[in-house]
Amino acid sequence: MNRNNTSTSSGLVWCLSILLVWSPALMACTGIQVKALDGSVIFARTLEFGLPLESELTFVPRQQSFQSQLNDGKSGAEWKNRYAYLGASALEQNYMGEGFNEKGLHVGVFYFPGFAEYAQLKSSQQSRAMRPLDVTGWLLGNFDSVDAVVKGLADVDIVETFHKPWGEDFVFPLHWMVQDETGRALVIEPIKGELILHENPVGVFTNAPSFDWHLTNLRNYVNLHADNVKQLNLSDAMTLKPFGEGSGMIGLPGDFTPPSRFVRAAALLHSAIPANNAEEGVSLAWHLINNIDIPKGAARGTVTGTPHYDHTQWVSVSDISNRRFYFRSYEDHNIRYMDLNDLDLDGDRILTTDMDTRGGYQQISFHDQASSQQQAKANVR
Repeated sequence: MNRNNTSTSSGLVWCLSILLVWSPALMACTGIQVKALDGSVIFARTLEFGLPLESELTFVPRQQSFQSQLNDGKSGAEWKNRYAYLGASALEQNYMGEGFNEKGLHVGVFYFPGFAEYAQLKSSQQSRAMRPLDVTGWLLGNFDSVDAVVKGLADVDIVETFHKPWGEDFVFPLHWMVQDETGRALVIEPIKGELILHENPVGVFTNAPSFDWHLTNLRNYVNLHADNVKQLNLSDAMTLKPFGEGSGMIGLPGDFTPPSRFVRAAALLHSAIPANNAEEGVSLAWHLINNIDIPKGAARGTVTGTPHYDHTQWVSVSDISNRRFYFRSYEDHNIRYMDLNDLDLDGDRILTTDMDTRGGYQQISFHDQASSQQQAKANVR
């Protein structure tokens, strides 16, 4: 069942046992939507986790077969994807975490600890049941717009499904942001067994609490603005002046909690000079998302007594309008990209390549410049 709602729900009972082992600080992702003046839509996001997710750049051509595997060896919904899609997967190639399809629909999955509570499996409706890890790929493969997604969600139940490699009772707590090439964005959150749908008017997404809570929390920061504050004259003998640029943003949260990242991303996005086109939008998206990068050691947690460091495993920028997927990894700051238009949409198999590579730095010199200047002087003579 799906419904639109603006009420806040915790769902703490469902995941209490998980939180005893898994700290919610072990995954912290942030997404930012950029709309250019020419109508281009770009989405930037970080992927943080305290354990290696073995992400791969993944291309799925049309008409690939999938089936959701549920608890106790049961099989759920099955489908063939109508649309080809490109993006980043995790754990194995079928678990898409981020990407867009040939029609310009983009889907990103984000961690939602302490609040995600899925539907329970009903034997009479097993054929429409889907595990949370399959949702992103199913959406990308079958829908071309946010409107189509809303209708399609009525035909499935996202059910509690254990991920055995991570524990007998471990369930990935997830929620999703979906957007299409018009820029319309939708948030999907499983709360108390139902899918709660929110329109996303700010173009920003993080983790817990629920999305409507984050929107309400923005009211605590109505004082933030891009303009420097004016000097304050206390008396004829005392005038207080700002130390430097950026005084209008004093109070902007700088920590890595989801509420703070949400506020920081929203403030920076809506104060930025708008991009004119997709090329400028991609550049702006990188500048914005770089403010969220988490180095190893800045966010720490423990799993069964072992320290783990939440860090930015990769960052992506999706040019939804032009179907280009840009990314960089923690160890490789060189920005790489793949263009969906260059791929065989009717290929016969899923293609993957490693994202977590270790890159070097490009050394340059002045030799070519000096030679060019000498040649220019010779031509003048």
